[in-house]
Amino acid sequence: MSLRTKLIRQASEKAELLLQGQGVIGTFEGNALAYLMSIYRNPMFDTETRKDAAKAAIPFESSRLMASTVAHSGTLTLESLVTEAIKNPPSE
Repeated sequence: MSLRTKLIRQASEKAELLLQGQGVIGTFEGNALAYLMSIYRNPMFDTETRKDAAKAAIPFESSRLMASTVAHSGTLTLESLVTEAIKNPPSE
């Protein structure tokens, strides 16, 4: 089992125990990300539980940056760019 999986499982178990203590059992409606967000945004959970939930949610809340390169051969001029844009207008 990966560290990430363990963190998610631990955060979920802590959250369930806290919710059960408040009489809330199996009432969460939403997807896994919404569940994790509800944990890390809720001040009733201890800091460690909130941090674990936030760590587990990070990959799903923001996209990862990717390196990219642009290769071009020849000479770029404003005229060539305008001509190309006229020939191939952007599709909507």
